Amino acid sequence: MRAGRLAIMAMAGAVTASCGSLPSIPYPGSDRLLRMVPERQLPFAAEIAADRAQPEFQVLVDARGAGLPQLRESVRHPATMHCIRYFGTSDIDWTTVGGPDDWSVGQAPDGRLVFSGRCTGR
Repeated sequence: MRAGRLAIMAMAGAVTASCGSLPSIPYPGSDRLLRMVPERQLPFAAEIAADRAQPEFQVLVDARGAGLPQLRESVRHPATMHCIRYFGTSDIDWTTVGGPDDWSVGQAPDGRLVFSGRCTGR
């Protein structure tokens, strides 16, 4: 019986000691999350406009002549980072004009495209 307890304590010590060598996982509010960048360079610069206390946001992107997949990825990245940082989720309900893939788009006075969404999942 004593040997069993000793073995369990030794394993617990080994597991605890190895925790420091594991890579840290970004979590909402961590500085590491702010430094994360996408695997591939996004084709268009996008800027998020949001109040950190509110789940609603807008993403402004200068994407003249953009293809839809590149445009969406450029918009999706800052929105996802905002939602994870302030609301702990990557779930987003985009403002649409029909089905879920028909994102509504507006235009800012400076010519940039404007997409709107809401962080969900909490």
